[in-house]
Amino acid sequence: GPAVHRGTAWLGLADGDLARVVGLLLRHAGFAVERRGGTAALGAAASRPDVSLVVLAGGSGAAGAHPLGGFCPPEQRGYRVVALVSGDPAAARAAGADHVVQLPFDPGTFTTDIIEAADRR
Repeated sequence: GPAVHRGTAWLGLADGDLARVVGLLLRHAGFAVERRGGTAALGAAASRPDVSLVVLAGGSGAAGAHPLGGFCPPEQRGYRVVALVSGDPAAARAAGADHVVQLPFDPGTFTTDIIEAADRR
């Protein structure tokens, strides 16, 4: 049958290795994946109608660190925000993340969890 297309996933991940792994998993799950640097570019592009998912590195829990890496999602949006965090997930949720993935994550369940989060929009 035809491949499932779940929309575009924007990656706001500075770590190249993590971005490659997440990108491969998301492509396998049916997302088109785009990666651009900087939260300003991410915020402007995320408003496109084809964007269904924004994946970014959340804060580490260190004092002064932004819980979504500097990205401030609007309350009304057509995409889901997924934060990959190494610290407490509560701060990322409070800052607007729809789904939080604790690092390191299990690649076997990652795509299932992300698809469920994307489908809740």
